[in-house]
Amino acid sequence: MQKKFLYKISIELSLDKILLYNFKKNNKKMLISIFSDAVESIIGAIYIDSGYKSSYNFIKKYWLPYLDIQIDM
Repeated sequence: MQKKFLYKISIELSLDKILLYNFKKNNKKMLISIFSDAVESIIGAIYIDSGYKSSYNFIKKYWLPYLDIQIDM
């Protein structure tokens, strides 16, 4: 996954207000890395805790506005 896209999702999830980290916040590359990794971790935790369908629904909820496709259910 692209780190910049995952970073965008992390901001949408307000992870910047939740995560605690100890480094200079003006290091944009490090911020993108930490927050994008956090989104991947959240997806993995949802999958482990609740299974495929829950993780799929989470991804669909936050990714769908950025996709240019039609999903038939």
